[in-house]
Formats: sequence, structure tokens, C-alpha cells
Amino acid sequence: MGVLDPPGDLSGQFNKSDKFLSYPILGVVAYIKSVAPAQYHQYLIPKYDLGCKRLVLDPGYLESLHRPNVDMEWDPIARIVSDGIETKSGNKHQFDVIAFATGFDITNSVALDVTGINGQRLQEYYNREGGPTGYMGTTIPGFPNWFTILGPNTVTGHSSVIFAEELQMDYVTQLLRPILAGDVKGFMPRADSTRSWNEMAQSKLGKGVWSGCASWYRSGPDGAKGKNFAIWPGGNLHMWWSFRKPIWKDFEVLGDSSWLVKRRILDAFAILAQLGLISVGVGALALVRVGQWDAFTKLAQEGLEEGLDWWRSQGSRSDANYLDLSIDNKRKTTNQRRRSHAIFKAHTRLNKNPARLRPLDFAERNGYIRGIVKEILHDSGRGAPLARVVFRDPYRYKLRSETFIATEGLHTGAFVYCGKKAALSVGNVLPVSQLPEGTIICNVEEHVGDRGALARTSGNYATVIGHSPEDNKTRIRLPSGAKKTVASNARATVGIVAGGGRIDKPLLKAGRAYHKFKAKRYNWPRTRGVAMNPVDHPHGGGNHQHIGKASTIARSAVPGQKVGLIAARRTGLLRGTVKVKET
Repeated sequence: MGVLDPPGDLSGQFNKSDKFLSYPILGVVAYIKSVAPAQYHQYLIPKYDLGCKRLVLDPGYLESLHRPNVDMEWDPIARIVSDGIETKSGNKHQFDVIAFATGFDITNSVALDVTGINGQRLQEYYNREGGPTGYMGTTIPGFPNWFTILGPNTVTGHSSVIFAEELQMDYVTQLLRPILAGDVKGFMPRADSTRSWNEMAQSKLGKGVWSGCASWYRSGPDGAKGKNFAIWPGGNLHMWWSFRKPIWKDFEVLGDSSWLVKRRILDAFAILAQLGLISVGVGALALVRVGQWDAFTKLAQEGLEEGLDWWRSQGSRSDANYLDLSIDNKRKTTNQRRRSHAIFKAHTRLNKNPARLRPLDFAERNGYIRGIVKEILHDSGRGAPLARVVFRDPYRYKLRSETFIATEGLHTGAFVYCGKKAALSVGNVLPVSQLPEGTIICNVEEHVGDRGALARTSGNYATVIGHSPEDNKTRIRLPSGAKKTVASNARATVGIVAGGGRIDKPLLKAGRAYHKFKAKRYNWPRTRGVAMNPVDHPHGGGNHQHIGKASTIARSAVPGQKVGLIAARRTGLLRGTVKVKET
């Protein structure tokens, strides 16, 4: 069936055998008798169960029946004549105005002119099934990527329509997400899953109050003998539980079917994790109930303390070995006193978010998405400024913040457009295939989807040289002058990276250089090996700060001597020359 009933299901509130209904029925009957004229009670009090037809509130209709100019005719209408209405018994009533209120045909209003696989039309499928039919009222077998809001059997009957719509929209979004991400081409429900779900729905609805009268909830000419194609087979809690996530085994995948296998494996792991948490909780409750919880916590605490003591002892031994201290020479070994943080600072501690483009999605591949620059940031150790750009998530109701490399001319409050159909303007992100030859670009993707890898430093840019549509390739010139070929659907930012000219101003003193390089991953300043003493560096001690020997060194050299040109392929010696022997 694919849909499990949640605990505390509310679907029984409108069952025929539910004693709960007897109390509101008594209240409704008492209200009708107290407000409506007595001669109409036999007609106004329903003969069917409460809830069989949609419940309505009395806006003063029953009280208006007491007016002298109002009369009720319970004889069915036979036909409309030129001057009024003739009833089935032959009585004729003359009227100046007739207001039609004969209901509506909901059966044919839910079927659009849609053609599915093998030329099957939606109305033909509904007729073959005896009325509108679908899988959970949202998808239909044979119609891939067809999603219906408030479709067959999604009406809650006597509660909020907005609640049902929101549940279905979230459900459809979960189905659309792998399609928009390019993982699969589409989904459609399996025919056997749809059949099982509808058999379950009709079985539940047959036990409810809706089968006891003619209403628009049911198909057929008179709405009395057809299937119930409108009402959801449960309460609001049941609907929420059913739409909380798709049951992937009930769907057929168009495209890469391996995605469905991976998804089902992930769902299985999630279920195992939930069962594990439940087992832990049940075990804890069992220990509490038998009075062994304190003993268990004490045992766990002792085990933890023993583990910590062992770890401390291992740490003390390693420190002693490193410092060449041992118990034999009776020198006490103590660990270094540490505060709440490490004694070393990572050079990345002041870095902002990684500067990269938006994740490539359906919106960028087929259209564009707009963002707004909220802030211009300085990133320690980076010459180029960054821009924090906020986008509206095209698939969910939330905002997404991305950190871009700022281009020259970008400012707070500026709009940034990303996508295939974005305008050719500074700061926008487009595929390189959409850029004419000679366009200045930066932050270019080397591979599609890597979110930017080329021409990213301050003041740098690349240039589009040419396109090769038949190979889906684009040729660009990098800042170094080298030429590179990238895929035509690789993205790039239009413009020059901001922050150019920073190297034109000299540092003037070592202090500025120290703080500059302190934010980077390199140590500075560094003392040259030739300026050291021979005991401090293998290159030290030479005349006039020269090494005095070849700087090449074997790869197998010991760590203290492994400096210079390690395993160099070229040593500077000319091959093939005549060597003169000294005599």
C-alpha cells in the first residue's frame, strides 16, 4: 500500500459506527427545531449521517423561513416554462426572476486535456477507472512529471484547504528536487502502487458517512452510486503523515535508475538509526524501571575514568620519549600547561567563507536568478575584496547567501544576475558560451560546476578568444598569457577582479610585510641558509654567502641534510664534453 497509518489517526471521526457523532447530531437537530418553522422540520432535518455532505454554518437562512413572503416547495422541479417553473406533481409557479443554484459538475472539472505515455489522455484514464483516480491525489501513472494540487481524494471535507495545499506543495518539491538537480529525468507512480492506494482509500471511505447520501464527493450522474473521488481517506494527522516524504519504491524513475537505489539505501540507514535511538531509549527506561539506572551510570563513569587515565599515561610516555626523559635518570616529566585554546594559531582563523559561485542548478542552466549585494568584505590574506550576495532559493521559501569575488564597480545594493539568460553586464555570471569574443572575465570555472578556479586574484582577468560550437569548447587567455580550453557551459564572472594595483604601493618596512605574510600560509621573514653558520644549515659557511658546492641533494639524504635541489634532473653539467685529466 505504501502509506502507513500514524498513531492516533483521526480518520475514525466520521465513521458510521463512531459514537462521537451522536453528540453533534443531537445539537444540530435541536438547533433546527428551535429556529426553523415546525412545518418544515421533517424536510430540514437530514436523514443521512452528519458529515455526509459538507457542513455549513447557518447565516440566518432558517430564520428567514418565518417571513410571510417566503414559501418552501419540496416537490422536485420538472421543467422551466415561459413564465415560471412546473414541478413534478404538475403544480405551476409563476416567477419574474429565477436564481439558478443547481450545483456543479466536479467530475469533469478535474480533467484537463493532457496526453501521457502511449497517447493516453487523462480523461480516458479517469473514465476507465470509474472516476478521477491518482496516487495520493498528486501523481498519476502513465503521466510522468505530472503533479496535481487538490487532485483526486485530497479534499479534507470539513477542514482547511490551505493545509492540504501546503502539504502537497512540500511533497511535490521533494519530487522535483532530484529532477532539477539533473539526477533523474522524471517520476511517475507505479500502476500497482496506485491501484493499492485507491483500494485502501475506497475501503476506508466505504466505512465512513460519505456513502450514505448523494453529494459532489462522488462520481456518477446523480452523485449517489459512484466512487468517492474527492475525500481524503483519513484525518489531517493522517494526511500530514502520508505527505511528509515520498515512498520511493512506489515510483518509476525516468533516466538513471541507480539514483532510486541509492535513495532507498539512505532511507534504510535512516530507519536503522531511528530504530537504534528507540532501542537506546527503551533500554534506558528499562534500567530505570528495574532500579539499575544508577548502577549503570556509575559503571559507565568508572569505565570513562579508566579510559582517560590510560590516555593520560600514554601521553606522558610519548612526551618522555620525545624529550629524552625517562624514569631511570629520575627526571620528572610534566605535560605543558595548556589554556582553553591551542598554543598555535591557524592562518585560516580570520578567513571568511570560501569565495565561489552559486551551485549550478536548473535555474542557471535554463534561465537566470537574481541576487543582491549585501556587503563588501575584506578577507585576511586575500588581496581581492569579497561580496556577500543574497539569493532567494528558487525551490524553497528561504534566502541563500553566497560569497563572490568582487569585481571592479560592484557595490552594496547592486543586483547580480546568474544564469544562461542573464544580461552581459559587469558582475553577472554567465556560461562562457554566451560571452562574445574579447569579453573580459574572471573567476572562471576550469571544470563545469567547480564554482570558479581561474583568474581570481586581485586585478586579474581572462579574455574570451573564441568558441567551437561543434566541440562545445571555448578558448580563453589566462592572466599569465597562456591559453586554455574550457567547456562552453563553464561559468565565469564578467569583469576584472577588484583590488588591482595593490602591489604598486611598496611595503616600505618589514613590519608591514610581516603582518601581510602572517595572514598567509607561509612563514616570513625567513633567513637564507647561506647566511647561517655551518652548524645551523648545510649551505652555511661559504665565502661571500655562496654555498661553495652543488646544491643538488639525493632523495635518500637524511632529513638534516635534505635541502637544496632534491633529486634534480639537471645538475648544470654539460653532457658529452671531453673531460681533461690532470696530471
